[in-house]
Amino acid sequence: KINAATETLAQRYDVVLLEGAGGLMVPLTRRLLTIDFVKQQNYPVILVSSGRLGSINHTLLSLEALKVRQIPLYALAYNLNDESQDPLISKDTAEYLKAYLAKHFPDALWMDIPVVELPL
Repeated sequence: KINAATETLAQRYDVVLLEGAGGLMVPLTRRLLTIDFVKQQNYPVILVSSGRLGSINHTLLSLEALKVRQIPLYALAYNLNDESQDPLISKDTAEYLKAYLAKHFPDALWMDIPVVELPL
């Protein structure tokens, strides 16, 4: 189903993004993890992170899983929506992750996902 839907969208659009639900290590079937599917399809990854407490751990574990499986990291997208919860933690997390990327994934892009205020 995922492949068929992706192919249909690829015929209509220049770029198709697939969003995993819950993280790279989430099972798609009893035998297949999301990260294994990504590897099989040879997809580059845009990993989404944030400045929430605990996100450094989750992000580093995901990055290490990508590295072990030799899956390319296209970018790390940093969600600024959580910055308002604790600006200091968010800033420190972003600085740490930028340095980690520069050392371990030097070809990966850094993307800030801005906060979008929608009118009520």
